[in-house]
Amino acid sequence: MTTSKCYVWRWLPGATDPVVAGELRIDDKGRQMFVYGRSYQERSNAEPIYESELPLRTGVRPNRGRGAIPLPGR
Repeated sequence: MTTSKCYVWRWLPGATDPVVAGELRIDDKGRQMFVYGRSYQERSNAEPIYESELPLRTGVRPNRGRGAIPLPGR
């Protein structure tokens, strides 16, 4: 199985530079998954990217199909 990956960056409140929040993974069937980075989760000011779909938890979060992330060229 082939998986494409990209890093998701985020500006946290009061920050002047973005930080890596996690990694978006897309498999060869187009399924999207997201995992927060450990260093992001350990930050005292870490916030979920989108609470209802991507709560700040460990582990891979599969997209349940309610809000697929739009991808260029698809």
